[in-house]
Parts: sequence; C-alpha cells; structure tokens
Amino acid sequence: MLQFLANVLEQMDLALDQLAVDDANYKRFALMLVDNVVELTLHKYAIEKSNWNEMWQGLPPKYPPKLVAEALGQHFESKAKLAAETGYISAKTKETITILHSFRNEVYHQGMAHEKILSAVSLFYFQNACELLERFSPGVFSFGDRQQIPHRAKKYLGAKPNYESLGLFISACKRLRDISESFKSDLTGDLAGQIELMVEEADHNIQFLADDGLGEKSREAALIYVQLWDFAWTPKAKEFAKANGCAAKTELDYLEWLKRHYDWKYRKDPIPSWEKRLATLRIEKDPHRSLLLYKNFADQTEDIRRFLRAAAASLANYIQTEIGRARGK
Repeated sequence: MLQFLANVLEQMDLALDQLAVDDANYKRFALMLVDNVVELTLHKYAIEKSNWNEMWQGLPPKYPPKLVAEALGQHFESKAKLAAETGYISAKTKETITILHSFRNEVYHQGMAHEKILSAVSLFYFQNACELLERFSPGVFSFGDRQQIPHRAKKYLGAKPNYESLGLFISACKRLRDISESFKSDLTGDLAGQIELMVEEADHNIQFLADDGLGEKSREAALIYVQLWDFAWTPKAKEFAKANGCAAKTELDYLEWLKRHYDWKYRKDPIPSWEKRLATLRIEKDPHRSLLLYKNFADQTEDIRRFLRAAAASLANYIQTEIGRARGK
C-alpha cells in the first residue's frame, strides 16, 4: 500500500511543479497527471471494497456488489459513483471530478485546447485531488524495506518506510494543497470569459447568416436553416415526415414542409437567454457550481454552435468563390 501512496504522491508533486509554470503545455501535462492520480485512487478504493466483501463471504455484503463490480471496470463515472454512494466523497465532489475528467479526455483524446480555462481548471482539479487523497484511508496499511520510494516522495515520506508513513502521506497532501492555494487563479472568471467568447461567436454567426445568406433575412430564419440542413436527410427526419403526412414531391418542398412542421429546438434567438446564463455564472461564488454551470452551457449549446460555425464557414467560402468569379469576368 505504501508503494501506491508514494507513487501517487510523486505524480502530485510533479504536477505541482507543472502548475507553477506559466505555459499551457505544462498545465495540460499537470491535468493529465492529476487525472491519472484520481482514477488510480478511485480504482484502488474499489479494490478495497471488493476485498472487504469477499472477506466476509456468507454475510450480507457491506458494499453494493453491483456498484463495486462496475467500479472495477474501465469507466471513470462508475468509480466515482461507488466512492460517492459509500461516503468516500460527497455528491458535489463526484460531480466535479467527473466534469474535470471529461476535460482531460477532451484535451488528450480529442485534441481540444481549452487554452482560456486550462490553468484554472487544472489547478482546481489538483486541489480536489489533494482532498481526495487526504481522505483515503486504506483498510490495511502495509510497507516493507523492499519498496522503492520515488525521489520526489522521499521529500515528504523520508527514505525509509515506517508506521508513520501514512500520517506523513496525509500531511504531504495537505501541504501540496496549501501551496496550490497560493497560486493566483480565477476559475469562475475564466469560465465566464470562455462562455462569453462562445456567445459572441454564435451571435456573430447568426447575424452573418441573416444578413448575407440566400434565404430569409432574419436571425430566427438563420437558426432554423442551420438546424434544417443538419437534420433533413437523417432517418429520424424521414420517419417524422412519413408519420406526419408529408406529401412533398421535390426536395425543396420537403425542406419547406420540415421547416414549417418540425418542432425545432431553436425557433427564437437564444443569445438573450445565453447572456442571462453568463451573468448568473459571473456572480457564482461556489467554484463547484461555477464548473457545473459552465459544463451544462457548453454541452447544451454545443450542437447549435457547431451548426452555426459550419454554416457561416460555408457561406463565407461561397461569397469568396462568387467574388473570384466576378473578378474573373
């Protein structure tokens, strides 16, 4: 067990060094290190609960077998769920680390930069990880002379393992968290700034499509247009048309029918309501709540913002092509 604690402590110490450097690549590396520590710790916790259930075979299991089995799998959410439902972490912390884990996946697997919020997000994840580790209480604490303490962990645990090592580990996590809290950060402000950029981009794209598009000259028409072109040729759209008596003979008639009959998510300009959500985030005092407000907004508006971005790029290319043709004549 001490080997495990020493290894995660080494990663946290290294992550703290990365957080101290004012460079996005260092912050990105810190985020990955911290996420690895959190997932390893939650998995270790699940193993301990599984071992406890197996130890007392014949008696009703202390920990929900289904939750434990799911937590031993590969899904982070299942590990966090077990930790929350068995009292290791709060529901708020579960929600927060699940969101932060999704940022790590986006940065690492999807190549998303998150440059504007990366510093504050990685620091907040670090602080939550420290609290998680402070609360980690292994059922059996083992150590031995053969265990190799990484050199970064020796700063906190000493070179030779002993019975005091667990207490030293907890003190080390508190110290790391205290140091991290001295770093300048404005999580709520950074998250609000990123949402402001999203709203401004969408607002610009809606207006561009309304002013320079080939159809009706209104923001509402532009919104329906971008939703229509993403939806019209899907199986769901065709099933809807068939079930609701669409008798269109041409593609243009089909599109016009869909435009008038389908219950579009965005029929009205969303910018005013988005600006209200932004204002709510700006005054939020709880960083956990700020993170949730940001994540909800980003997820709930992702599709329409993507549709608008693609349509605006397509229109811009069309305009440039027509300008080129006009010049060629």
